[in-house]
Amino acid sequence: MLKRFDQIDKKLSANASLRNFRLIIETYPELITQLISYESFKRKSWIGIFKKHISEMEALVELFKKANEDIKIIQAQAQKESERWRQVVDIFSNRFFVPFVIEIGNQQDVVLKNSVPALIFRYKEHDREKEIERAKLNTILSGGEKRALYLLNIIFELEALKEDNKRMLIVADDIAESFDYKNKYSIIEYLMEQYSSGLFNLIVLTHNFDFYRVNLKTCGIS
Repeated sequence: MLKRFDQIDKKLSANASLRNFRLIIETYPELITQLISYESFKRKSWIGIFKKHISEMEALVELFKKANEDIKIIQAQAQKESERWRQVVDIFSNRFFVPFVIEIGNQQDVVLKNSVPALIFRYKEHDREKEIERAKLNTILSGGEKRALYLLNIIFELEALKEDNKRMLIVADDIAESFDYKNKYSIIEYLMEQYSSGLFNLIVLTHNFDFYRVNLKTCGIS
């Protein structure tokens, strides 16, 4: 028995934390029996701490409630923006002819965790698709294709303004100059649809008379 007490004494002197623990149980020996059920002892200890700081706990609970409401508002805004990006990707993919496809990469996180949507680009070459980072994609696209990619941001802004019912003047300066015919017409057709919504006025600048004659006038823009 003495040997066992010596082993316990040695362990209780191993480091500063255990020496402090030894001092506590020597001062309050009644705690030893409570340590038989450690989880119960821990629960009682926390309750005792909370009782001593009840006002601080109440203030913390109120802060949590307020923060929880703020988080719900932020989550709702994030979800709204996620839906806008899905709409933008669909609009872009259905209208414009480019050698890449775009997907929302973290759809599960967007829905469950309200993360910012991550766009995944897949470059199409020789009937094969390869996932590629946006920065690298910019290095292999032609000038016109780069401008088409930039249209993602423009479409997002216009769709957001339309959803928020905000009136705006749109000035397009040679927006389609370096595109092929299909994409030129797609751009003007999209802008014309925005004009038809009644929220936007358009000023389209171009030095290409053929583009004006074939595309703008066809869409009803003079």
